[in-house]
Amino acid sequence: GDETLGQLLPHLLEQLELCQKSLSGYLEAKRLIFPRFFFVSDPALLEILGQASDSHTIQAHLLNVFDNVAYVKFNEKNYDQIQATFSKEDEKIVLENSE
Repeated sequence: GDETLGQLLPHLLEQLELCQKSLSGYLEAKRLIFPRFFFVSDPALLEILGQASDSHTIQAHLLNVFDNVAYVKFNEKNYDQIQATFSKEDEKIVLENSE
């Protein structure tokens, strides 16, 4: 009962701290590869990296990663291809070869 729990909790805490340290190291490595990730919180970066296979998930985090890029328009035929970027003021920049 309580005695077993008392012995188990310190071990679990140690394992949790080890996981947190490993996760922090992983996120730091990703931030060193792409420094703009330093502007994104750990939970947001985990969401971005965890859903990397779906390029559309970055939409919610664009303003944190890129200065004044509020959202992007994706190509309707080519799911991962960005056609244009839009600022908070709704200014549009069309990307070349995005047709």
